[in-house]
Amino acid sequence: MVYTAAFPTSDKAKGEERVKKKLGSQVFFESVYISFADVVALFFDIIDQEDAMERVFAKSNLSVARDNLEAMKKIAHSPMKLPPNQQPMFRAKFVLHELQRLCQGTEYQFQELWTPALVVFVARKLLGSVHQALGSLHACSVVRKLRILISLAGTVALESYCLEMLLHSIRSFIVDIECADDALGITQYLLDGGRRYLTQPI
Repeated sequence: MVYTAAFPTSDKAKGEERVKKKLGSQVFFESVYISFADVVALFFDIIDQEDAMERVFAKSNLSVARDNLEAMKKIAHSPMKLPPNQQPMFRAKFVLHELQRLCQGTEYQFQELWTPALVVFVARKLLGSVHQALGSLHACSVVRKLRILISLAGTVALESYCLEMLLHSIRSFIVDIECADDALGITQYLLDGGRRYLTQPI
């Protein structure tokens, strides 16, 4: 789906249309519903995090997400340019466009997509891609993808189990010199935004 958005073709026999034709429309859309959370997580995994996300959010009419991202980066972030991600990798504008189009083909609304369950699922999928053999720079790319997810999730990421899981998971990146600045910015943003939830009596 993302490939055909990034590299459009007039040949309808290729890409998503070919899969739909082979499976049949009913089976195709049933598969989309069954695998919806996995597809969303995959979209985040293939984002090229070096895109200027603030501009991408602005062009996609996601001003709240842009403000959230700017708030995190204002606290702390690393200006370091990372090496290219592992393939496949696509520019964020194509990934967000396809994610919005995916929602249009289902009953889900993009603005209401970010439930605690989905945010936790996508975050865990991203965190599961971190491996010691891939090194700290790969881990840093995952942290930046988490930052994009948190930006889109808005207040959902600032309460309940979602907040607790994110704080606990990002903690391990603070001691990594390559990830520390980005992880600190996210952590302080979560602590500030989630203060009301975190200070509730048990």
